[in-house]
Amino acid sequence: MKILYLHGWRSEPGGAKPNWLRARGHEVCNPALDADDLELAVRQAEAAYIQQRPDVVVGASRGAVIAQSLDCGGTPR
Repeated sequence: MKILYLHGWRSEPGGAKPNWLRARGHEVCNPALDADDLELAVRQAEAAYIQQRPDVVVGASRGAVIAQSLDCGGTPR
C-alpha cells in the first residue's frame, strides 16, 4: 500500500512511525513539512499528494490536521 505519512509539529521525516510502516512492506512518502507556517505545510502536503497519488493519507498530531485540510477526493485519511 502506498501511504502519504504527514508528521507532527517539530517532527522530521524518517521517524519511528513511517519506518514502522515501511518495515511492514508499505511504500511510504514522508515529506518534510514546514513547522512554523501551517498554510505552507498544507501546500507542501498537497504537492506530495499530487505527485505520489497514495492509497491512504495518514497524519500524526499536526500532520492529522494537515491531512484533514487536503482535498483528497476519495482517498481515505
